[in-house]
Amino acid sequence: MIGEYFHGTSRKLGVVTLVLACALMAGWSRSISTLDVVTVPLGATTVVQWASTDRQLLWVIDSSLAPGDAFSFNLWDSDAVMPLNEILKEYRWTWHFYGMGTAEAFTGQESIWVVPYMMVVIPLTLVSLILIVWNPRIPVVRSQQPPEPLSNQIG
Repeated sequence: MIGEYFHGTSRKLGVVTLVLACALMAGWSRSISTLDVVTVPLGATTVVQWASTDRQLLWVIDSSLAPGDAFSFNLWDSDAVMPLNEILKEYRWTWHFYGMGTAEAFTGQESIWVVPYMMVVIPLTLVSLILIVWNPRIPVVRSQQPPEPLSNQIG
């Protein structure tokens, strides 16, 4: 019975989308009390960091490092939550809209993108709801034969 319900790809995709929304919701609730940072070096002087803090997702590209310093970071680090205002003191907004935005460091060698968890989790949840619940109509196949004349039907 359950196998028949998940016969199409849209419902399977809906479940995958719902699992992704739940994982992001867990990150959202963790970001209230914890700062998590994942750092990946891109060459000797540049790192990319993904951070989660203060109900926000951050993506930072830092190219201001001395040669070789990019490899001195931990891959994953956790700390007490840091308010977004504290992080953005060294940045100026280049674009900002409803909590989302991009900013550049005053030195010009660092850029940051900010997206609230709410702007990702709620649309993913709605998309998963539509994919799981929506039932497409099955097209009705009509015959291509012309209708019979009325004289043949009466008599």
